[in-house]
Amino acid sequence: MSKQVLDQAEAAAGQLEALVNADQAAIDAAQLDLDFTTVRAPISGRTGVRMVDAGNVVTASQTAGLVVLTELQPISVIFTLPQRHLTELQPFMKPDATAPPVHATNDDGTPLDQGTLALVDNQIDNNTGTLRLKATFPNKDFTLWPGQYVSAKVLVETKKGALVVPAEVVQPGLNGPFAYIVKDDETVEVRQLKTGLTQDGLTVIEDGLKAGDRVVRDGQSKLKPGAKVSSKQSGS
Repeated sequence: MSKQVLDQAEAAAGQLEALVNADQAAIDAAQLDLDFTTVRAPISGRTGVRMVDAGNVVTASQTAGLVVLTELQPISVIFTLPQRHLTELQPFMKPDATAPPVHATNDDGTPLDQGTLALVDNQIDNNTGTLRLKATFPNKDFTLWPGQYVSAKVLVETKKGALVVPAEVVQPGLNGPFAYIVKDDETVEVRQLKTGLTQDGLTVIEDGLKAGDRVVRDGQSKLKPGAKVSSKQSGS
């Protein structure tokens, strides 16, 4: 075979190979267009009301999406706390600190879910004097829903065996908080107290009372040391 015939054969083979590559490129482009007909969500979640119906004209440059996808598991809750609680949160803001648990409840106090604190904002709102926080919840039973109003409580400390009394027992005084103690002869005396946290209508007593002491819950404005009192059952 002459050199000329060989060159012609190699040129023809190259042209055929180029045609095969062009056809493969056309197949790949068609497959890509076909793949674009299916919208795959980047996250798992629940779709809302669709914003485009069958038959609507859509374009690649339109700003409105097809549907809104919201992640529900896990879900985050953003809430605020007064700035006075910043010192209690600071131990949990260290890099090696364990995130404290956060409890979410409904308006009526019904527990919804328990999560963990994920973020403390880097500044305090000057207008409200509050600090924004973010907590993440597993939301296993879908008790939390996007846009829902909930109450969040951060558990920063657990006091085991603490002595507590109803908050109305503790009265303000010139020498600090006090309570009226009922003695064995049914008369009252004033007892100075050292109080702690007040939560859910109960005040922690750090000093001044002991288990078994009887205290006055109502009518303190009419009492003075030595006054005689009588007890009554709740609801009577």
